[in-house]
Amino acid sequence: MFKPYLLKSKETRIHDDYVLADVRKLGFRPRSFDTVVALDLIEHLTKGEARHLIETMEEIARKNVVVFTPNGFLCQSEYDRNICQVHRSGWTIKEFRNMGYEVKGINGLKFLRKEEAYIRFRPRRLFQIISDISQKLTYNFPNLAFQLLCVKELPGNKQSMKSLLATLRKLQKENRLD
Repeated sequence: MFKPYLLKSKETRIHDDYVLADVRKLGFRPRSFDTVVALDLIEHLTKGEARHLIETMEEIARKNVVVFTPNGFLCQSEYDRNICQVHRSGWTIKEFRNMGYEVKGINGLKFLRKEEAYIRFRPRRLFQIISDISQKLTYNFPNLAFQLLCVKELPGNKQSMKSLLATLRKLQKENRLD
């Protein structure tokens, strides 16, 4: 929806194809993709819009749906002259588990970060290290984490969450996942 971000990403050439679209009105056929991913997206929608998007993602995915979002509501204002950056909803572990998702904690302890995931305390480098170290704890105790990684394996899928996460890490290292 925000063309300047799409153009900036195109300049980096990290993806082969781009689609400028409103996520609230996706027109893909059912089971079009192995895995459908929403990274830092659903919090920018109302609860109703986000639930509809998640249902749509589950329809167009064959194997997995991955959602990455803050743990609870995180206030965020407009920036980059992009009104779409405002957070309109917050999500809980219970909500995702009730929808059949496995939930892991990401980005360390929640209280160490603030809006836009910036480290809250100074010296920032020290608290970044603390956040990184705390990641080992928050991964299995997502209630303590700043963000949630939610994965739903769809019926008939044999790919484990562990192998999916390994694939996501590989894509991130190759700078194909931002």
